[in-house]
Amino acid sequence: MTTKLRELLSELKTSMTEATAPDGKISSWLKILSIQLTNYEQDLMVADIKRSGSPNSWRTPATADVYSITQAVASIKDSDSPQAMERLKMAIHMNFRGQELPLPVAKLVKQIDAFVASGKLPNLPAAKKVPKILKVPETDLSSRHGGPRDRGSADAYYGRRKDPHKYAGITGRGERVALTNPAEIAAYNDAHDRQDDRKNWDV
Repeated sequence: MTTKLRELLSELKTSMTEATAPDGKISSWLKILSIQLTNYEQDLMVADIKRSGSPNSWRTPATADVYSITQAVASIKDSDSPQAMERLKMAIHMNFRGQELPLPVAKLVKQIDAFVASGKLPNLPAAKKVPKILKVPETDLSSRHGGPRDRGSADAYYGRRKDPHKYAGITGRGERVALTNPAEIAAYNDAHDRQDDRKNWDV
């Protein structure tokens, strides 16, 4: 392999992993936060599945954390002032309500401090590919959380009429998808029909 080809491959590998953020504006920090939290959540979900067979559906999704923080600093998204950085850090800490910050978020706060102190721009992390274990099969007939069977059973339990659907991920986290695949519709309807238990709204 020639030196030139080796250099080109090295540049390509770098471009596929991390690059320096274009600026230190709040909007850039929010983009980094979104990527880091999404990667972190995927890692946790994979660990959940390997340990217990399914993801922890009670964990706050990364999208909710990012949305909450984004809303808190929306009016200063184009600022890179020290005051704006302090407001971003405050929004982060308020979002997690005194809990220990997730590792990627704690790392981001340190990067913010470094930017304020020296002007050092952060790296834009690469978004990880969705692991195979988290991908929803084309025809989804499992009993996974968010799948057709799970949604059919849940709709019946809560007294909702049939509305064949599934989630591209855990319920409420991925996109809600109307079912068109006959096998999936049959799985939804079967689960709806078999669910005899009903939610007691008087309790």
